[in-house]
Amino acid sequence: MTETPGTYEITNVEPVAAALLPVAEYQENSLSFNHPPTWEEAETVVNTLLRMDGAIQWWWGDTLLILDATFGEEYTQLFPDGYAAKSLANMRWVASRIPPARRREVSWSHHEAVTPLEEQVQDELLQMAVDEQWTVRQIRAAARAAQGKLPAPKEDKNQIIQELKTQVQALREILEAIRDNDINDADAALQYTVEVAVRALEEI
Repeated sequence: MTETPGTYEITNVEPVAAALLPVAEYQENSLSFNHPPTWEEAETVVNTLLRMDGAIQWWWGDTLLILDATFGEEYTQLFPDGYAAKSLANMRWVASRIPPARRREVSWSHHEAVTPLEEQVQDELLQMAVDEQWTVRQIRAAARAAQGKLPAPKEDKNQIIQELKTQVQALREILEAIRDNDINDADAALQYTVEVAVRALEEI
């Protein structure tokens, strides 16, 4: 796939996480409050985490584009071997296809659904998703229709739930393996399983 050229600039912006500093300390595996928060402080922390959760795929995608433009393929040396390469490549692809100026107030998954389409069609469907409050499933169906593809066959809801339970069980097994140090690339495997489970949830 060929990436659409775009302009990506590093600007001086206040980190979103900075809002957490007065009331909380966050580390690799924990977030702790320095004192019982006021309602306003709790609201700040929750809103900050929600923003981070909704933005992380864009941050990864934009970062990879900037690193590639700056360092070329050498930037891959910054990552541990086997670090979720497929997921990161997808985030980069979506970011390259839909630059910041054309992104809408809908989820990253909404944008991912329209990446194969022409720019004008992307914009039209994303705006409809905003106006009509489409779910991810609805915009995927619209994107398939725009490509002239038949709608994906509807699966029985019970079948989807069963598949989700299977993925949850796989997640539990991976967690056990991580605790026992029985597998390699555990982080990558765990991330993949979580992604599959999330996609299944979106279809319910």
